[in-house]
Amino acid sequence: MVVETYAVLDHDTNVVQELRTFMDSILSIDQDLVTGAVRTLALNTITAYQNGVSIKWHDAELGIYLVYIFGEINKSKRTLDRSKKTY
Repeated sequence: MVVETYAVLDHDTNVVQELRTFMDSILSIDQDLVTGAVRTLALNTITAYQNGVSIKWHDAELGIYLVYIFGEINKSKRTLDRSKKTY
């Protein structure tokens, strides 16, 4: 599934934006679900690499990308939350 997902992402930049929108939508409903999924994928990829398991570049790149957009979504939410505060 990861390989198939990445193949689509690699060929269609609209899907990349849709992935971010999808993650953002789920994050607004269940932050723990998204945090857990991104954390699990990243840790499993890093652990496999540390244990000498051969990792396909697209699996590693997908893991890095998910961590990146997770950070970007959280950063944009913090900025939005700050702008909503009244002093």
